[in-house]
Amino acid sequence: MASGTVYTGTVYDGAMRIAPDFFCPAVLPVAQRCNAVTNRGGSRCDVYDHMVNVLGRDPVTGYARRPIDNVGVQYGLNALNAATISVDQFLNLNAAVGGYDVDANSSPRARWPIPRRPSRPTRPAG
Repeated sequence: MASGTVYTGTVYDGAMRIAPDFFCPAVLPVAQRCNAVTNRGGSRCDVYDHMVNVLGRDPVTGYARRPIDNVGVQYGLNALNAATISVDQFLNLNAAVGGYDVDANSSPRARWPIPRRPSRPTRPAG
């Protein structure tokens, strides 16, 4: 374990690189950083926006696409197979599990996969 690394019980706290406002460099003034409430158009410091030329932009949000999803994951399948939970509990769990939104906040909606992109990065403009 790396010195200074903090492990917690949640993905969000344990993987802050998916949050657009957590790992901004000190040289980037706070006023220029993305903030979900006060500055949606600020610089996003998450790992996905660092890779926007590879991942492309979401046509709806304009932010970098996120190559993560949980569609098709069957949460609690081992517990169902072991008869530790009922079929109804399994179905309720999977209907309510949710995912993360573009700002790395918990969302009741699952994350859907991004459409396939060309295998080479997009060339920067200019």
